[in-house]
Amino acid sequence: TVDCLPGVASYVGADITAGVVSSGMCDTQALTLFLDIGTNGEMVLGDCSWLVTCACSAGPAFEGAGVVHGMRATTGAIEEVWVNPQTYEATYQVIGGVAPRGLCGSGLISLLAELFTAGVVDKSGNINLYLGAAEGGPSPRVRRGPHGPEYVVAWAAESGTGGDIAITAVDIDNLMRAKAAIYAGFSVLARSVGLSLAEVEQVLIGGAFGQYLNVENAIR
Repeated sequence: TVDCLPGVASYVGADITAGVVSSGMCDTQALTLFLDIGTNGEMVLGDCSWLVTCACSAGPAFEGAGVVHGMRATTGAIEEVWVNPQTYEATYQVIGGVAPRGLCGSGLISLLAELFTAGVVDKSGNINLYLGAAEGGPSPRVRRGPHGPEYVVAWAAESGTGGDIAITAVDIDNLMRAKAAIYAGFSVLARSVGLSLAEVEQVLIGGAFGQYLNVENAIR
């Protein structure tokens, strides 16, 4: 048996309807924000005595698209990264335990959080090139690439593609734009019913992206 759920509107699909039902939003009186982050950032706000929804054009950055070495969360995707704040060296975890082939959405968020904490990236998303070996700094991982400043997560010798896997300044800009679009969507949604972010009691993030997301890194 195949059950087809109804779409709510042009850009608010049945996936968000399914998410509201399966997450149990209606079983609690807590004011809840449910997010389904993809090319369209769909969201629902409410406590099931009322629900309001919208979609924003988040872009597919959190799904690994629009990112130079991005990929979907399948075998070979780097899903979590740790950066040593003293040496700026990276260690990572790969889906399937194989040689890395790229970065998926959760890996990008983990990497960006770690780079920010280590001081490689500032709060505006700029990569500090002075840490790079070419500028007299301590780390060969920070360098200028064809897309501007970048940080190498995995060297060619250890990757499954035969090339370096890096995050670039353009990638970071795309991620920041996607984040801003999601935040703008929620802000407009909340304001339309006279609420603010501070009043939301719980946030639910759907799909595989939400399932494997490191919450602390997402906050950072």
